[in-house]
Amino acid sequence: MNKVNNVKDSDSSRANSFIYGVKTSGLIKSSARLIIFLILTIIISIALIFFISRGFSKTISIAIFLVFFSLAIFEAITLKRIASVKTRPIYKSKDKKIMIDPREKIIKYFTGIMRYGSGSGSYSFFGTGRNIAPENSLIFTDKNIWAVVVPIEGSGKVISGTDISKWQWIAMQEDIEKILSKKVSTMKFKDLIENCLDYIKIPFNNINKITLSDISNGFTITTKDGDKYSYSVRNKKDYKDLKDLLNPLIMGG
Repeated sequence: MNKVNNVKDSDSSRANSFIYGVKTSGLIKSSARLIIFLILTIIISIALIFFISRGFSKTISIAIFLVFFSLAIFEAITLKRIASVKTRPIYKSKDKKIMIDPREKIIKYFTGIMRYGSGSGSYSFFGTGRNIAPENSLIFTDKNIWAVVVPIEGSGKVISGTDISKWQWIAMQEDIEKILSKKVSTMKFKDLIENCLDYIKIPFNNINKITLSDISNGFTITTKDGDKYSYSVRNKKDYKDLKDLLNPLIMGG
């Protein structure tokens, strides 16, 4: 199936190099902290044994030891999670049941986009996490606006405090555009959408309001269902072209 056959389309030497650098840096920092915590635990243990022999409270001593020992354990878990995090795009079946019309015609697409405001954000736990709204491209068709996650190494991941999707928005627009351009030229529309790691469909007839923001090169769409989607476009020319597409919808609304 296309989902499997096109995994290599996600290759980007810059994305791969960036992920390698982030992981390596995270592993070095975590390893250093682990060594420090282990040394402190040993030193504290020796000191506590000495103080206990001088009548210091065993309960308080054990509590102090557990604090430092726990820090070492937590850092060991963090180190393991950073080392084992998988950054290759994984094509999984979508839980959302979104109808995709194979007859839709692509009008224009934009890369270098990032979601902000309601529904965006990221989290990290013990060194790794994810961006909850990693959409990196917009596709305008004759019927809908599609916000999609074009597959690229590390998209949606947070590693050692670094939100990979945000850095891809800053530095990898050309890489994402190259991948999406290839898919547009070689795949049927339905296969293209399903080949993305995730996607959001915003039908024109479900748009209630569109607000533009020249300050952030962004726009916010509020649907008739009450959902709100805000995206910032990195390239100013793309933002101008995007406004030209949105203005008829604004006037129509």
